[in-house]
Amino acid sequence: MNMKHLSCKKNFGYKVQPVFLKDIIYLNPQRGLSPKNPVYLNIFDEEKLKIDLICEQNNPIRNKRLAKSIDEEGLFYPIPVWNNVFEKRLQFFGGHLRMKYAAAKGYESIDAIVLKDKAELSKILDKMGTCGLRKRIGIDDL
Repeated sequence: MNMKHLSCKKNFGYKVQPVFLKDIIYLNPQRGLSPKNPVYLNIFDEEKLKIDLICEQNNPIRNKRLAKSIDEEGLFYPIPVWNNVFEKRLQFFGGHLRMKYAAAKGYESIDAIVLKDKAELSKILDKMGTCGLRKRIGIDDL
């Protein structure tokens, strides 16, 4: 049985590795604001999918543009993932639309830059923005 993997084209000089979508977790944006009771989800959690439907209704153009870009040109950039060694988990740091696309298209894993340093991950996000990711798919003008 072959695993379906979404590979990227660029790496900004960092080591890129495949990460299973089911292994990447993040704070629920609706209920995770309380530091006492954080709620962590992965892309396949039913509650997360409900939240995504709300986001998609608020900005459907953005998701369609990204999907079209990946369908036609492939995935340009890996997703940044924080290796949270304190809590022993891989934590989402950016690229939720790319993860959502991969899950919707049946991919099991996606290329990621996995680092322990959050400041370095922030620099990667800045590079992705300045290298034209947002302009290329028309997000900046929304």
